[in-house]
Amino acid sequence: NNPMISARNRLDGGFDTFLWRPKPPAEGSRADWSLSLIQKRFAQQQVPEPFFLFLNLIEPHFPYDPPAAFHGRFGGDISKIPTEERLEMSMVAGARAVDPEALIPLYDEELSHTDDVVGRLLAWLRERGLYRSSLIIITSDHGEFLGEGGRYSHQLSLAPELIWIPLIIKYPGNEYAGTVEESPMVSLTDVYRTVLAAAGAHDPDRETWSQDLRRMDRFSRRWTLSEYFYSVKYLRQLKRLNPDFDVRAHEVVRRLVFSGGEEHLFYGDDLTPAAGDGREVGASLSDGVLAELDAYLRSPRGATVFDDSLGDADAIEALRALGYVGD
Repeated sequence: NNPMISARNRLDGGFDTFLWRPKPPAEGSRADWSLSLIQKRFAQQQVPEPFFLFLNLIEPHFPYDPPAAFHGRFGGDISKIPTEERLEMSMVAGARAVDPEALIPLYDEELSHTDDVVGRLLAWLRERGLYRSSLIIITSDHGEFLGEGGRYSHQLSLAPELIWIPLIIKYPGNEYAGTVEESPMVSLTDVYRTVLAAAGAHDPDRETWSQDLRRMDRFSRRWTLSEYFYSVKYLRQLKRLNPDFDVRAHEVVRRLVFSGGEEHLFYGDDLTPAAGDGREVGASLSDGVLAELDAYLRSPRGATVFDDSLGDADAIEALRALGYVGD
């Protein structure tokens, strides 16, 4: 139910069934609708084992409007939030401030609803006798600003609030249950090899950037990277909402490198050291890490190409509802 997770973005590849609905259902939440679709599909068809299921839930996302059953659970009051169009973009542009004390309870209620849906999914897997043997990964693509430093949403930044996200893994047989690993070197890219290794579909001796998180005893990485690519169209929309918004300050690729226990922020492909996002940056990177980073930037996967075309009418309307598109 996320317009970004679409066939247009080629994220339907390899699936036997791909279900995408950019518009909210008539009743219930998008998350409820998604879960019911999964349950119906399994009831109607003989699903082979092993199977791979990917479920994207958009609920903890602006506008924060939890289902009625979760309204007020943490003191949220939707009437305290302005109802103007493009409110999220206005907040990002600095044209409008909203009291964080009004936003945070609503966001927590959205999280609570999502937690409930995930809980029902896990209970359903248990009922079908699939839970214990399954590899289950729960994670996110980003965090959220809720007024910290006057910032909202999840744009224009590589701040900790946006890039430090949950990563919860339940291994088959509940192996490593209760284990906590804390490492800034772990990345979402590691989900790739972790899944393939668990399925027996990856050569454990083959060198790749992605690493198997089941084998933390073998985990080794000298540096890792978060990147932010800008959209000229999006920045222009912010400028229209706030004439004082500094477009030029954001027309630059941001890269945050973690290495040696320090963070290093760079702007542009020439790796210009920078300070910003409310953080202190570390000393210079070692020559070895710099050489590897430079090689990455010169490779096809490091190319700074960003397609900010919008797609068809349904996709545009869905993006507008999520605050990514203005006029």
